[in-house]
Amino acid sequence: MAAFAFVQKPFDIGQLLATVERALERRRLNLHNRRLVWELQTINDVAESISRSLDMEDVLTGALQRVIHALDATGGSIRLRDELTGAYEVRAAMGPSLIQDLWTERGAPLPRPSDQVIATRAVVLIEDLAALVPAASVAKLPVRSGISVPMIVGEELVGTLTIGSRLAYRFQVADQRLLAILARQIGVAAQNARLHDFVRRGKREWEETFDAISDPIAVYDSSGTVLRGNRALATHLGRPITQIRGAACREIGFCGGGCPACAVGRAGPNDGGRAEVTLPDAQIFSVTTFPWRTRASSLLWIN
Repeated sequence: MAAFAFVQKPFDIGQLLATVERALERRRLNLHNRRLVWELQTINDVAESISRSLDMEDVLTGALQRVIHALDATGGSIRLRDELTGAYEVRAAMGPSLIQDLWTERGAPLPRPSDQVIATRAVVLIEDLAALVPAASVAKLPVRSGISVPMIVGEELVGTLTIGSRLAYRFQVADQRLLAILARQIGVAAQNARLHDFVRRGKREWEETFDAISDPIAVYDSSGTVLRGNRALATHLGRPITQIRGAACREIGFCGGGCPACAVGRAGPNDGGRAEVTLPDAQIFSVTTFPWRTRASSLLWIN
């Protein structure tokens, strides 16, 4: 161990006390700086974890695992608000099942910490559960201390982050501050994952509806290239639906004229149109074209 300072004999009590005080202050600063470095590493570790995926379960499970490991906790859970019911449901949980049972069994000694967070939007710190249960039940406690923090994004309470430890008085004010930062990170990631899932489900539902229409439909860009065709169009053309994208409107055959004087070409400068088109095999189709100006595209509907 390196020496901090020397006090020469004969000792001056005032000088000695001042030297010890400086040494203690230096140690406090070193510990504080080490804590800040560790917190930054933990924040970066959680951020890296939640950036790897847009799947909700992956985001929550990975984040909770790293939080529990970083704070040497026994277990924990994340609750998220259901957009339809408004209820806060457990979406990720780790550690002994007895931790969850502690808050849900009939006659539990105290309200669930996350329930208190949801009611107050404030941090709930339990320093020692032993003070809240009969002495005979202390040995059965899966955790002795716990902390639950709100996951707030903007002004919205999207969920809670809760961890527990077998040690009493395990969590301090600094841990509350760190968990609050991590909870905001996880809350934003959860909202992004939820938005991604909403867009993905919307896209899938749109595609299913598009393909369920029995009339052939094609979506073209302004140059007359197919962006999307439905299954009815693929069936009519006798080709796989994956081979429709990128085809020219003349290949599809419902334009009713040479480009750019065809139905797709006329839709751009006009408000669309309706015409009857006779194919080389003498089939007659009613073709309706709609301009899609925000994408510089046209929708051609054949029936």
